[in-house]
Amino acid sequence: MTPDWRQRLTLLASALGVAMLTLDNFVVQVALPHIGDEFHAGLSTLELTVSAYIFVLAVFPIAAGRLGDVFGRRRSFLAGLAIFTLASMACGAAPNDWTLIGARAVQGLGGAVMYPATLSLLTQAYPEGRQRAFALGVWSAVGGVGLVAGPVLGGVIVEGLGWRWVFYVNVPVGVLAAALTLWAVQESRDERAPRRVDLGGLLLLAAGLGFPTWALIHANDYGWASARLLGMLGGGALLLVAWVQVERRVTAPLVPLELVADRAFAAIQVTSFLYSAAAFGVQAYMSLLMQNTWGYSPLLAGLLYLPSTVTYVVLAPSVGRLAGRAGPRVRWMLVGGCLLIVLSYLYMAAMTPESRFVDGLLGPMLLRGVGLAFLVAPVAVVAMDSAPRRFSGLSAGVLTMTRQTGVVLGIALLGAAYQTRAAGAVPPAARDSVLSFLTEAPEVTRQVAARAVNAGYVALALAAAVLALAAAVAALAVRSGRYAREAPGTGPEAAVVAD
Repeated sequence: MTPDWRQRLTLLASALGVAMLTLDNFVVQVALPHIGDEFHAGLSTLELTVSAYIFVLAVFPIAAGRLGDVFGRRRSFLAGLAIFTLASMACGAAPNDWTLIGARAVQGLGGAVMYPATLSLLTQAYPEGRQRAFALGVWSAVGGVGLVAGPVLGGVIVEGLGWRWVFYVNVPVGVLAAALTLWAVQESRDERAPRRVDLGGLLLLAAGLGFPTWALIHANDYGWASARLLGMLGGGALLLVAWVQVERRVTAPLVPLELVADRAFAAIQVTSFLYSAAAFGVQAYMSLLMQNTWGYSPLLAGLLYLPSTVTYVVLAPSVGRLAGRAGPRVRWMLVGGCLLIVLSYLYMAAMTPESRFVDGLLGPMLLRGVGLAFLVAPVAVVAMDSAPRRFSGLSAGVLTMTRQTGVVLGIALLGAAYQTRAAGAVPPAARDSVLSFLTEAPEVTRQVAARAVNAGYVALALAAAVLALAAAVAALAVRSGRYAREAPGTGPEAAVVAD
């Protein structure tokens, strides 16, 4: 097999992996009402079906990415594929709601192993900076397709085959990705790293990330000033301090602290965290607005994402290639992307109770799509170029963690902004309906409920604009990756071997 074909098939295998992960999250959201009907499950149980997956996916990618560096990135990707595919089968065959929740958590573990491996495989397969930037642009474009195809595909599958098939559909894709990986993808690993696991560091890191992540997932249920939430955040911080002390003392730490402390590496991760909170945290609320408030079907709501998603998918590969040769100017691409998202939310905040998709969401969604094109691939390019290639799995794992926890924070903060403003505009009896984006509520007219929903959504949009502006400020500190042109087997850090 020629090197060019090996690169292309590695890109295809990685793209299939990231497509499975992005599609799954949005497909499952469409299936939740049908799952609740079959299992007679309440809202809290259905929330666990989502949060169990998100929690594990956000907590474990750093450890999984570094273990891929140590024991083999192809091996790590195959392990993640196997876990995710088998867990998908278990989800589809689940006899009750708690079995489904457990299988979803295992799915999240597979995703946490697989997601950083998709990036690290590309970093190894495309050693030259501009080629790698284009490959990461394609990778990000495939992820964008999942954002829109998920709701559409979910609606088609649920209506045609039943909710269990939203999980079974992962099986043939997983088998195909595994076959491509075994055939075409070369193994690589960090030959300088000892072949042992820093178990203490792994457990402390998982717990230190786990407590605050779970607290943020349930922040609006616990209350932002509650002792429970503050205790979990404080406990997580103490565990992370203990983790740092442990990592300083062990001879083979799970995460080399000098990398995490590097200013360039830290700046791009902070940018990733903040823009993810702003850009992806609003997604669920746009769907609720279209379906619950405006009465659109899930399929129509999914199709209405097409204009912005097509814009993003068309731009992402070219923007990724541009980021690869932008050098220090890449920060202005990131700042520009963040500011476009700020503008999209200010536009969205001008909505009125009478607004619908064309005059209320189409313009903001198009601006957001262009902004994301100037963020997703460039952030991935800079993040992967900000660490030596032997740490590519770790770098991808940190990026995955900051993105997922950013989404969790965004959902929580934007939900709090909506709830505070919308609930204050109606009497207590109408609050449950309004908080679900419904305009049919007891004790108030439809017009009053619609004004409350609109006021809440305006507050949500303004909060998202503030988060995007904070991301733009963080992006000013980003520098181009110092390892962008590091070739295999060169430099003191590049002790990477391909089998």
